[in-house]
Amino acid sequence: MGAQDWLCSVAIQEPDDKRAYDYVRQWFWDNRIELPVSNRIDRIISSALTSFEDQLFQGISTALSDHGKQAIDGLFVPGSGEETDGTTAPFSLLKQDPGKPSLNSIFAELSKLAEIDGLDLPAKLFAGIPQKALSLYRHRAATESIRDMRRHPDHILPMRSTVRQRRNGTDFVAH
Repeated sequence: MGAQDWLCSVAIQEPDDKRAYDYVRQWFWDNRIELPVSNRIDRIISSALTSFEDQLFQGISTALSDHGKQAIDGLFVPGSGEETDGTTAPFSLLKQDPGKPSLNSIFAELSKLAEIDGLDLPAKLFAGIPQKALSLYRHRAATESIRDMRRHPDHILPMRSTVRQRRNGTDFVAH
């Protein structure tokens, strides 16, 4: 097993560039191989993390039903949701904070919950994925534009964000 393959298996536990450099150095030390130059190490780390993400996204995409994939894709089409104004994609509305507690905000959150439930996501979709990786993808989904989100054919970023938003919406409505 090469350094890149080994790192990909380790990256499942902790997808962190800073720690990856230490892991690669340790792998070369354990295998009594001279440490390559830092540019080469950076390429090994980048390739391993890309392989990790590809495997992760492929597994999640495979677990989704065709209806679920179509529903997720619909989140990025302006005017496709019930609550949109025709120019805003439903995913943008799902990412919004609930605001101050009021009857209107409760109804808005309930509407978001209904939209998320309509995605038909499997209950154990993210089982076995480290929390640190899920937090990383949730953060990316929260900060990326709709245009950038459309470029991810793997569906994980919007799914993770909507699952987190569902949890937040449920907590908001409960309080």
